[in-house]
Amino acid sequence: MYIPLGVKEKTQGKAVIDILGYRVAKAFASGILLAVTSLGLGTAVVPVTFFGICCWGFLTTRVARKYAAQRNEQP
Repeated sequence: MYIPLGVKEKTQGKAVIDILGYRVAKAFASGILLAVTSLGLGTAVVPVTFFGICCWGFLTTRVARKYAAQRNEQP
């Protein structure tokens, strides 16, 4: 989230991003687990987790490539 920021912004914003990101991700994961278990889809946890990991990897790769291309274009 803070790749394109400068050094000062990275150091000042890292704690806020880490704290908020951790809490939001934890709440989101809890909500998904509650929904899956309340619907009786306990066997769907592994495929959903695998799908989430694949999406994360795909998005991370795209962001990293885009960032690298932007850095190479700058003089």
